[in-house]
Amino acid sequence: MDSQRSIVSFLRKNGNDDDMLLVVCNFTPVTYEKFQIGVPFKGKYKEIFNSDAEEFGGEGVVNPRVKQSKKEEFDEREHSITITVPPLGISVFQCTPVLEAASEKTTETKTKESKSASSKASEKKDAEVKASEEKVAEKKLEEKKLEEKATEKKPEEKKASEKIAFTETYQNFIGQVRAMNPNAEILCTLGIMGQGLYEEIENAVAEYNLTTGDKKINTYKFNVQNVEKNGVGIQWHPNPASHDDAAQELINQIETLYNLHKGDKYECKDINMDKFITNNEDSNNPQKQLLESSDDDDAILISINSPPEKTKKNNPNN
Repeated sequence: MDSQRSIVSFLRKNGNDDDMLLVVCNFTPVTYEKFQIGVPFKGKYKEIFNSDAEEFGGEGVVNPRVKQSKKEEFDEREHSITITVPPLGISVFQCTPVLEAASEKTTETKTKESKSASSKASEKKDAEVKASEEKVAEKKLEEKKLEEKATEKKPEEKKASEKIAFTETYQNFIGQVRAMNPNAEILCTLGIMGQGLYEEIENAVAEYNLTTGDKKINTYKFNVQNVEKNGVGIQWHPNPASHDDAAQELINQIETLYNLHKGDKYECKDINMDKFITNNEDSNNPQKQLLESSDDDDAILISINSPPEKTKKNNPNN
């Protein structure tokens, strides 16, 4: 079989080599000249049928001469012939074996036996080498597994190590935020989508405050989003309704933590009170004007307003 050229060949026989037929089928509209094909034995191969013959309405791409096999190994066979394969056609060859002289056959048989013995010895040696290599590989793999097992942390140890790493990384993050906002109140929050790491965030803030003496960093744990009430957004993220609830939570926490209330004016150290904004409804967008006109890196915009009223339950797919 030649899968690349879509050519299939097979033998039909009834137990007698003289009655054996070689059939070659081409399933493409391409003519293949000098097509080599392995044959079962040394002999003559005469084309007795070709579907592309002119008598069958074909173009006459045939093999008019008898093909004598050559001792050229092909298709895992010792002998082969070269033919012309017609397009979208079938060729049938009658196979006639050629008897070899006894001496020639004996010599060939001895050669085959010698090659076979040599091949078996070589195969045995290769098998021994392969077995030895496999043993060495298995031993190394076993040693590696034992080494990994010895150094592998238990699940609880691994989890504790990961929490410590998270806490240290979060402290570095707080330091970066503080470096860019030296006088700001910082509120670290977590919880809308889950509260699993909140304890680590509390620990990170506590250790940072203890190390630096910074008293203007606090934490707040949000309530987990109410899925039954509001539904969810894409990939379990909060939808607008859950964001409204979280905004109201945050407003209440800011009012409590910093003693701020809606509509009040506030006094803060190192901050110009004229830059506080307590109303977001101005169509001239005062926040934008202030940010564009201010030269103070520590300018703070504060807006304490209630979230918009919910008119309907949000679509979970939003």
